[in-house]
Amino acid sequence: ASMRNVSIFQNINVSPEAISKYYQNHISEFRLEEKIQLRMIMLLRDRSLDLEYEKQRVRTVLSRLHSGEDFETVAKEESDGVYADTGGDWGWIEPHVLLNVLSDSVRELGVGEVSDLIETGGEYYILKLEGRSEASVMPFQEAQLRIESALRRKEGERLYKEWIQRLRNNAYIKVFDIKVF
Repeated sequence: ASMRNVSIFQNINVSPEAISKYYQNHISEFRLEEKIQLRMIMLLRDRSLDLEYEKQRVRTVLSRLHSGEDFETVAKEESDGVYADTGGDWGWIEPHVLLNVLSDSVRELGVGEVSDLIETGGEYYILKLEGRSEASVMPFQEAQLRIESALRRKEGERLYKEWIQRLRNNAYIKVFDIKVF
């Protein structure tokens, strides 16, 4: 390890120009997808209950939201979703992780808006868009350390292979065919 350190790692140099050139030539690696900050109320259909009773429950939730009640509070009390305890907060996610019908609905929302009722086969959904981050490219300053690390690793691999080849070329190995028994 000490020889490898002296022969390889101390000789790795990555110039700022190489980092900049890599960034420019591989800009697609630094694309950031669109993200949304989302809250969701999910109400599961209970097939054992009367459909009209179910619809009344959904209308009650919607009327609470339309009357100005806090989405987070309503979600904690009413949602059947996995994030009900956190007020339906899904955090920052990429829209493609949602069902198509939900991602289509959230595209139409402005920040702070609440969706209409979205009905799927067995659930009802109400969405609130908390924030939106458009698709963009990671700034060079943020990508710089990542690029330098990758280039150092690649250069280290190249130098290691060259070092091993030099050792092999300079080594004299003789194999004896000895029969023990």
